[in-house]
This record gives sequence, C-alpha cells and structure tokens, in this order.
Amino acid sequence: MAVTFARAAAVYWLSLYPRTRIELWRWRRRALRVPDRELRAVALAALAKRGNMEGAAAVALTARRRPRALVLALVRYQALYNYLDMLAEQASADPAGNARQLHEALVAALDADAPAVDFYALHPRGEDGGYLHAMVHACRAAVDALPAYASVAPRARDNA
Repeated sequence: MAVTFARAAAVYWLSLYPRTRIELWRWRRRALRVPDRELRAVALAALAKRGNMEGAAAVALTARRRPRALVLALVRYQALYNYLDMLAEQASADPAGNARQLHEALVAALDADAPAVDFYALHPRGEDGGYLHAMVHACRAAVDALPAYASVAPRARDNA
C-alpha cells in the first residue's frame, strides 16, 4: 500500500500538479483582461481557490488512459464552477433566477450542441470580455478530448 501511495504521489506531483498550475496560470492571465473591475476581481478570487482545482486534478489519478486530458477537463470545469458560484453570491434583483441562469454554463460546458445563452442575463454585470464563454468552450474542448466522454456525456449533462 505504501508503494501504491508513493507511486500515486509521484505521478501527481511530477505530472498532474504541474499541468494544473499551468492551466490555472493561463486562466489567471485571461482573467486579468476582464474589462469590468468587479468581474475581474471575482474571476481572480475564484482562481485563487486553488485547493478545489488541485483536488479535482487528483481525481485524474484514477484514469487508466490519458490522465493529463482528464486533468484539463476537471480543472477547467472546477474553475468554471468556482467562478459561477462566486458570481451567484453577488447581489442581484432575482438571486435564484440569476444563480440558475449563470449555472446553465455548467451544462453548456458539457455539451457542444448547447444553444448560445446569455449567462449574465439576470446578473447586474456582464462585461467580462468573453471570459465566461471562453471557459465554457475550453471545458467543451477538454471533455470532447476524453476517450470515453461520449459514453458518459448524457449522464454528465443530466447531473450538471
């Protein structure tokens, strides 16, 4: 058991963790370009919750094939979730409706055929310079690259 743990730890720290850090660095660079100051602050704060994304990356240790591709999918999706969760906590005229509308991005991130939606429609701000849509499209690309995603896609979307 100690050998298994040591092997898993080595894979995580030498392969998966660096990939996670690079991905988060890329999203931080993108978040710094969000034009609206408050949305930029939310995007950066969501990315600062690194433990969530690093934990998601650790799930890739269970992958038999292409753990690096799984890291991208998991980290991107968790980053998206963090951002949406923090946005939904901001004041709005219709908090429940706003949260539902924003979180539609989680479903869209898993479905390349999802219709275009204004996720910010009920949010008081929305000038993010395409940040949220970029996150959704990056998630789509990552999950589409997973070898068996097609077989789990309907269930993943239902759960989202």
